[in-house]
Formats: sequence, C-alpha cells, structure tokens
Amino acid sequence: MMQAVKRRFFAMRNGLLADQMKNAGAPYRIIFGLLQAQVADIAAQVMEGTLDERPEKLGAEATAELARSLRDNTTTRESQLIAPMLMPLEAVGETEARQWLLSCPTTEVADTLCLKLLRRHPAAPAIAAETLERADATPIQLYAALRLLLNLLILRTVTPDKARSLAAPHSGSEAPMVSRLASDILARCDEA
Repeated sequence: MMQAVKRRFFAMRNGLLADQMKNAGAPYRIIFGLLQAQVADIAAQVMEGTLDERPEKLGAEATAELARSLRDNTTTRESQLIAPMLMPLEAVGETEARQWLLSCPTTEVADTLCLKLLRRHPAAPAIAAETLERADATPIQLYAALRLLLNLLILRTVTPDKARSLAAPHSGSEAPMVSRLASDILARCDEA
C-alpha cells in the first residue's frame, strides 16, 4: 500500500511547486509538490479503500502500520503530511503521540499533525504542557506544542487561563515562529 500511495504522489506531482519548496530550504530529499488538499484526498481514498492503484480497505492495525511507515519515511515531504491523516487515533499511545510531536521537522508537518490527529488525543493537553515547560525544547518543538495548544483552546479542551499561562513565557522568544504563535494564543485568550 505504501508503494501505491507513493505512486499516487508521483502521478500528481507538481514540479514547479516542488522546486520552489526546495529552493526555499525545505529539509526533504524528495518533494512531490502536492497541495495539502491533494494529500488529504489520497488519505481519504486509502481510508475508504478506493485508491486506484490498490483498491482495498485496510483494517485499523494495517492502517496504523502504514501511517507509521510513512512517518518513518522522513526524506519525503508528502509522507510526513499524510501519516497523521491516516493514523487511527485509538492506535496512538501517549508515548508515541509525544514522539510524533517532538519529531516534527517543519511547521507544515506540525500544523497537519496537530489538526488531523493530536488535538483529539486524550493526552494532548499534557503533551503540550510538558513540551512547553521543557528547558531543552527546540523552536520547532515549541512551535508544535503551541500549535497543539491553539487547537485545544479552539476545541475548549483547555481553558483560556491555562493556555495563557503556557503560552505567555514564549511570547518573547527569539524564534519568530514561536513568539508569533504564542502572541496569537494570548490574543485569542483575551478575546475569550
């Protein structure tokens, strides 16, 4: 199934967009240049068992195995994006959820992971809080945790007061992606 997914990536590739991403410094060896919506369409076809190259509905265990294999394919952008779209929530334990968050290579992957998978995870509030309180967290890890926190705030899984206390220490971060997102969370808390 993984090869069928990759063949679909190849069939839908956008060379111009892929080149732009590579020139902008995207950290992947392979970029097909698919849009998020195209990746989501492929994920939906896999889940429905209607992928043209391999029309077969997978069980939860096989789907989780496929998602993990795609996630482990760190050299390919689209593999990183589709993995959280495919992963069954019930197959992700707290330790694995934390590992996925901490290993996000880019903001794009963090955004997708938090929106498509982690925001619904029962341990999401704890994972976000623990990551934001780590002294050794990297800027991308802080960004991912803040993105998760924002999702949880929108879903009202965390209170504005809790979100404010977690985001405030990062609003002055030297990393613009971190300080900007922390400030956005603080503004949303003030509106609540």
